[in-house]
Amino acid sequence: MKPISQKLIVLSLGLLVSLVVGELALFLFWKEPVEEITPQFKYNYLDIYTEAFQKRGKGSRTRYRAVRPLMEEQFFPVLKGNKTKRIFIIGESTAQQYPVGLLHEGLKKTLPQFDFEIINCGMGAYDAYRTRLIGEEIVHYDPDLIIVIVGNSEFHSTRRVNRFRYQGFLSRFHLFKLLTDQINPPLKIDNLQEANNYYRANILKLFDTIKKQDIPAVLCTLPVNYRYYNCTKAVPLKYLVFNMMYLYFKDYALSEQMTSLLKEQKGLESYVYYQVGRLSDERKQHKKAFEYYSRQLNAFEFPITCPPLRNDLIRQLAREHNILLADVQKRFSELVPDGLPSFDLFQDNNHVWPSGYQIYTEEIIDAIIGSNRSMGTDILASADFWRYEELTPTGYDRIMQKIRKDKEGSAYRLLMLLVFSVATHNGPLSMEGIDLVKQIDSIDSSYFSTLSTVKKSVINETKSQIWVGELHAQPDSDQFWSKLHSHVGVGLMTIGKIESAKLHFNTAVELDGNSFTPFLFRGINRYLAGKKDEALDDFKTAVKKNSSFDWGKKLADYLDTKM
Repeated sequence: MKPISQKLIVLSLGLLVSLVVGELALFLFWKEPVEEITPQFKYNYLDIYTEAFQKRGKGSRTRYRAVRPLMEEQFFPVLKGNKTKRIFIIGESTAQQYPVGLLHEGLKKTLPQFDFEIINCGMGAYDAYRTRLIGEEIVHYDPDLIIVIVGNSEFHSTRRVNRFRYQGFLSRFHLFKLLTDQINPPLKIDNLQEANNYYRANILKLFDTIKKQDIPAVLCTLPVNYRYYNCTKAVPLKYLVFNMMYLYFKDYALSEQMTSLLKEQKGLESYVYYQVGRLSDERKQHKKAFEYYSRQLNAFEFPITCPPLRNDLIRQLAREHNILLADVQKRFSELVPDGLPSFDLFQDNNHVWPSGYQIYTEEIIDAIIGSNRSMGTDILASADFWRYEELTPTGYDRIMQKIRKDKEGSAYRLLMLLVFSVATHNGPLSMEGIDLVKQIDSIDSSYFSTLSTVKKSVINETKSQIWVGELHAQPDSDQFWSKLHSHVGVGLMTIGKIESAKLHFNTAVELDGNSFTPFLFRGINRYLAGKKDEALDDFKTAVKKNSSFDWGKKLADYLDTKM
């Protein structure tokens, strides 16, 4: 045997022994934290690297089929027709909920000589990074247009993990995990600026890939519900309750005074901006309200909407990198009479009612036509093919007629959003939950009187969701349902439904007599009903349940002056 061969063998054996010894040492002395690979974890961090579509069938009947978990099941042929235009929608839940029929109808009306295949690849809670991964796949499926709708899901959280430590044969070895952790470390986003920087980087990579394939694409801004309370920062219950009462009795001066005092408290900036906006809103100062609601969104520590700063970033990216822009957010703000898109158009904080996607459709088509006419492009078809006269912007009244029909029968879906909001909120009161109670009541004023009839269904559906691991309360526990009934009671109470609210507070007390919150709000409700003695009894009980409720007398004194 040649000396060099002997050296290689010795070296290989030495390396193998070192690996075995190292692995054994880690196995004996390194206690790795136990990680549970939940469906939510797989959805967020592992499934995103699998194919979204796979080929099915043979010959001319070969089709692509959506195979990624939780993606809407859909098919499209590998070979499209000569007059067929293939369009992909990518992004997060806002994209996922886009009714493709609206886009198909709008395109067919303005380009009747063509057929359209519209494939919706939107996935709930996908950020720009995850959306980019889907975009890098679909460019190979012969698209004629890609519509990008993403920006609501740039959460301050772990964006990606080292997926190699969870998949494949080598992931069983400690040395492999340690090595790949160094090569591909997890990425965590800690603030809004980092989130925007990461968004920028991924959007530019996505559009660079699209442009290299010479595929037309549209980037959309995202509208939000400006009146929706978007703060998750723990605001002391005292401030929430007093401000709730000040606004209930229209004591705007007291509300303004309290809000002014909170300006000095670090961490409550978003809440303060929201309250100033709300006060301005109450006074019909809508321009000022828009300004402060916008500040609230931009100051929000953990955004679950597209803040104005990100929409500004989207416009900047479109302007500086020659990206076709559909400014949907601007159109929504111009559409509503007071300039404040709100619960009339939105189901929650950022998801419009299905008919509201007509505005998306019109803005996207208008952007394409504008580019074809002014820039000489031929996106989908050259300028001569389009029927411009068919593109008439839908007005507010017309949209609202359609949305009123959308709202019929939608109370249960909004109830599930309410359940999620209450179950994931750490504190005793979720303001976004209160907003949803009001929204549900405006759709069906008697819905909450039959809440017990859907309890079993709500529990089963909640447990079946992949986000069940994020809950702070078990959906089948009495404590959770006490909290839910308390929220329903507060929502009804603040719109003047005192008797209906009373029933829910009573139920909340029966379900969880150890929590002070139901007693607190039942006491307020009893005050408003003119039952002062019973109200004071509830306040005394609340103090026994929670010694920090030392502001009960001040609250009672205030209510005394109003009753």
